[in-house]
Amino acid sequence: MPLTAFALNCSLKASNDREKSSTDRLLADVLAALMQYEVKGEIVRALSHDIKPGVLSDMGEGDDWPKLRKKILAADIFVLGLPIWLGQPSSVAKRVLERMDAFLDETDDRGRMPAAGKAALVAIVGNEDGAHHCHAECFQSLNDVGFTIPANGGVYWVGEAMQEVNYVDLPATPEKVSGAIEMAASNAAHLAGLLKSGTTRASRGDLCSPKHYLSSVDEVSVGNRKACSEFIFSSAGDRRSVYTARSRKQESKSWVSARFLSLFWSLHCLAVLVVLAAGLSTAPVTMAAAVSVCCCL
Repeated sequence: MPLTAFALNCSLKASNDREKSSTDRLLADVLAALMQYEVKGEIVRALSHDIKPGVLSDMGEGDDWPKLRKKILAADIFVLGLPIWLGQPSSVAKRVLERMDAFLDETDDRGRMPAAGKAALVAIVGNEDGAHHCHAECFQSLNDVGFTIPANGGVYWVGEAMQEVNYVDLPATPEKVSGAIEMAASNAAHLAGLLKSGTTRASRGDLCSPKHYLSSVDEVSVGNRKACSEFIFSSAGDRRSVYTARSRKQESKSWVSARFLSLFWSLHCLAVLVVLAAGLSTAPVTMAAAVSVCCCL
């Protein structure tokens, strides 16, 4: 089943800007890596479109966001690309995320947002620190509106602060960055494939979401209830297995400790008896023997 990707470049540079976009190059590297997994995609410059401020999916006349929204939701993998400015995600990226806030109120009959079943990556460039902070902000927002984030889903390059060398100026992609891109592409393609085929355990678990499960009995099919039961009891069985294994391990430890303590006191009593038999008993030894015998009993 073929997969598609859509990358949105949230650079502050317009398409006709004389300077080349480092974000554009990083996104191109990500899409090239995805191609190895037969994922086809395109890159679109956000500033080439009039994205109106707001938190609705359509802010009216002249708003180009509906067209971009359609492309984002049509793809299996969404790649958000952005530069770092003042240690923050670019203002363009923030506007894109703000427009996705509308997803929260656009749920289907199961309570799922439009981005459910879609994977998302974040690609960041800059010549200053802040990549991890920007990833955290973007991942939180994308997760809030329904995207699924794969492991190692963030790639970045940052140069020395206050220097003029940008990612687009590098003669070759650094080895560490290249490795991160390969890992992100591999994980994203794998996750997107699972989400699209509907074979993940989560795809069964979403049938048990509170909003869906608490609906009337007539609205929940027998098949769905059965799937919910299997999912719940399977999880409970896993927990019972773990609990049983731990209990057996603790019982084994307790048995060994009891046997060791019994052997210790037996040997102690035997040693006292040997001393008494040899005629070397004294008052203190006799007292110790009495205490030992009492303890053994």
